[in-house]
Amino acid sequence: MAALGLPEAGPIRADELTGPDAAMGAAWKQTVISDDGKRLLYRVYRGGWGPLNTLPVANLGIAGVSEARSFSQGLNPAGQPKQDVLAADELTVHSRVFASGRWGPWQPPVAVPPLGVP
Repeated sequence: MAALGLPEAGPIRADELTGPDAAMGAAWKQTVISDDGKRLLYRVYRGGWGPLNTLPVANLGIAGVSEARSFSQGLNPAGQPKQDVLAADELTVHSRVFASGRWGPWQPPVAVPPLGVP
């Protein structure tokens, strides 16, 4: 993680750089998942990188999900910020949309075929 400028994050499972992040009012957001899949670590860029924030995956509010394999943020077809979390079992994707100034509820999970993500 030192190469990403995040030596305090330790070993990671996944990394994503999103920009711009309309939900956080930032030019860029970097999100990593800890190697055990139990923590999301993120920081935002607003003229410089801010501090690294930690959020337990269990605190995301996704019923039955305490570990994640991957995290992704982008825009849905309507242009709204959207987050997707692939559960650690690699069998379900959980999504939510940012609208009216807040994140909406997690939608019912979508089943996916085994992806074989290393």
